[in-house]
Amino acid sequence: MLRAVIKSNIKTWEDCLPHVEFAYNRAVHSTTKHSPFELVYGFNPLTPLDLTPLPLKEQVNMDGAKKAEFVKNLHEKARLNIEMRMEQIMKNVNRNRKPRSFEVGDWVWVHLRKERFPHQRRSKLLPRSEGPFQVISKVGNNAYKIDLPREYGISATFNVSDLAPYLEDNSDLRSNLFQGGGTDEVIKTKSISSQEGPITRLQAKRLREEFAVYLDRHFAQMDVDHHHGKTITLLQLVDQHEGKMGLEGEDDSTKEEEGSLKCEKDQGGKGIKGGNTREC
Repeated sequence: MLRAVIKSNIKTWEDCLPHVEFAYNRAVHSTTKHSPFELVYGFNPLTPLDLTPLPLKEQVNMDGAKKAEFVKNLHEKARLNIEMRMEQIMKNVNRNRKPRSFEVGDWVWVHLRKERFPHQRRSKLLPRSEGPFQVISKVGNNAYKIDLPREYGISATFNVSDLAPYLEDNSDLRSNLFQGGGTDEVIKTKSISSQEGPITRLQAKRLREEFAVYLDRHFAQMDVDHHHGKTITLLQLVDQHEGKMGLEGEDDSTKEEEGSLKCEKDQGGKGIKGGNTREC
């Protein structure tokens, strides 16, 4: 409304505030069904002049008892209208809402509030939930205690509004990051062998770090085995095209050696026929 009143006169916005204030106070509220002026003064003024105090000798006053009774009834109507409006709002909001409850042993997600998780909510791009975590016990009617790691350094009790159910999916590979088939080597680590149920992001991060260390050691051992002439299974998984290119790039010394052996065989077995001689 202030923007509509000011229009292009931006510097005069302070002069327009009384007009905007009067318009707001005179407008009928959708909840109370009455204007603020009517609830305070008992009538709705048409212009600001209606609120100007008149001289005492020219004032026309209603009987005090009647005026008090009128304002009292007006406030009672406004209160009933507010209650009806609140019931309507609650009905609309709770129309599709189901009561949320958890049992001990359930897995839940935790909403990361800035006041409780300042480090996890440093940026808007960071995840706004963490988990899943297992419910340990129920505290009261709307709070639960979860199995929260000590690294977070906060209380493990959360309101039900900060918890969301974790829907486990059998196709989710997060519970078994090293799932494979065939002759893949089984990687045994402390985290994998001792983990039960879904893993959290923090545990997944540690798992990736352990796996990276394992890969570094594994590839270092591969280099040592290659220098000693051992057979490496992973090195055999080379593309066929690269394998052919490697065969074409054999040393010329090997070809000369094969040629000399063939010549010695021909000379020793069949001899030299006619004048066709071949120097080996």
